[in-house]
Amino acid sequence: WAGVLHAGEYVAHTETRWLGKTPADEFSLKAISATDTLELRYSLEGNDILEAAAPIKAGDSKIGTARIGFSQETVARQFNETLRKTTARILQVAIIALVLGITAAVLLARTMTQRISQLVKGARSLATGNFSEKLELKGSDEIHELASEFNTMAAQLNKLYSHVQEQANLLSKANLELLKLDAIKKNFFSLVSHELRGPLSTIKGYVSMLLSSQGLEEWSRQERQIKIIREETDRIAKMINEFMDLSRIEAGTFQIEKRAVDPRVLVSFVSDRMEPEAENNGVRFTWEVVEPVPEFSGDPERISQVLINLVTNSLKFTPNGGAIHLEVRQISRGRRADDTDQVQFQIKDTGKGILPELLDKVFERYYQVEGEHKKKGLGLGLAFAKEVIERHEGKIWASSDGLNKGAIFTFTIPVG
Repeated sequence: WAGVLHAGEYVAHTETRWLGKTPADEFSLKAISATDTLELRYSLEGNDILEAAAPIKAGDSKIGTARIGFSQETVARQFNETLRKTTARILQVAIIALVLGITAAVLLARTMTQRISQLVKGARSLATGNFSEKLELKGSDEIHELASEFNTMAAQLNKLYSHVQEQANLLSKANLELLKLDAIKKNFFSLVSHELRGPLSTIKGYVSMLLSSQGLEEWSRQERQIKIIREETDRIAKMINEFMDLSRIEAGTFQIEKRAVDPRVLVSFVSDRMEPEAENNGVRFTWEVVEPVPEFSGDPERISQVLINLVTNSLKFTPNGGAIHLEVRQISRGRRADDTDQVQFQIKDTGKGILPELLDKVFERYYQVEGEHKKKGLGLGLAFAKEVIERHEGKIWASSDGLNKGAIFTFTIPVG
C-alpha cells in the first residue's frame, strides 16, 4: 500500500478507507514529525512487511509525508516471476538469434562456396585454353573484385592467344610458301637443266656434223643443220630473256617507259615476226584491226613482247592445219564515272584448249599445262605478260570452251 499525509491525516491512499483519517500508532507519529527517511519491518499474518516513510518538501519547508508498505515475499515472488519471464524471453531471443545466425551462416557459406566454385571452374576452363570464359558474380565484396580481375585477365589472355594464333597462322602460311618456293626452285632448276640440255645437245650434234662435212655438195644438208642450230639458239636466248625479265620484276628494276602507241604499227610488227614461225609450224596466222582504234599510252616494246609471248604460246598448242587470229578493237567506256575507253587485244587459236579449273593457273610463274606439245618452256611467258599488262593498269585473262576447243587470250589497256 501507499499513502500521503498532510497535517497529520491521509490525503491520498491506495485504500480509500484511510482517506481523511489520522494514524495514531508510534511509527506513524514518528514519520509525521521526521525530517529523514524512516524504515519499519514487522510480520503480519506470516508475511514480512517493510514500511518506509519520507518527508515531502517544498523548498526547505516540509509539507507532508509519503508512506509505502509492501510484502517482501510478494515483491520477491513478483521479481522472480518477472526475472523468469525475462530470462525465458532472453532465452527465446537467443535461440531465435542462434537459429537465424546458423541459417545465415549456412546460406552465406553456400553462397561463398558456389561463387568460389565458379572461380575454380573458370580457372580450370582457363587452364584448358578456353580464354573466352567470363564470370558473372554479383555483389561488391572481395570475391566480386576477384572475379572482375579474373575476367580482365581472361580477356587479356584471349587477346594474347588470338595474337599468338594469328602469328602462328602467318608463320604456317610463310612456311608453306617457303616449301612451295623451294619446290618451285627445285622444279625450276630441273626444268632449266632439262630444257637447256636438249638445245645444247642438238647444237653440239649439228656442229659436229658440220665439222665432219666436206665439200659444197653437202651444202643443202648443212644449211638445214645451221637453221636448226639458229632455232635452238633462239630458243635458249628466249628462255634466258624470260628468266631475266622475271628476275628484274622481282628485284624491282623492271621499267615501263610509256609513250604514244599506234596499235596498227604494233600489230604489224608482231605479224612480221610471227607469220614465218606460224608457217613453219603449218599454222595459218591472221590479224585484223577493227577501225577506229585510237592510240594509247604504253611501252610498245613490252606490249609487243606480250603479244609475241601469247602468239608463241598459241603456236605450242595448235596442231598443223590449225589457225591463230589476232584482233585489235576499241572498247567504249562503261557507265561508271571512273570507266575509260580501252584498246582490246585478242589472240584466238584452234588448239587443244584449256580446262576451266586451269584458266587462272596458266598465268602463274613456272606453271605449264600438262600434255604433249611441240615446244616446252620455263612457264614464264604468261606470267611476264600478266605483269606487263597490270603495270599498264590493264587486265588480262584466258577463256576456253574446254579441251580440243581452242583458247582465247585477251588483254585490255586504257586509252588515256
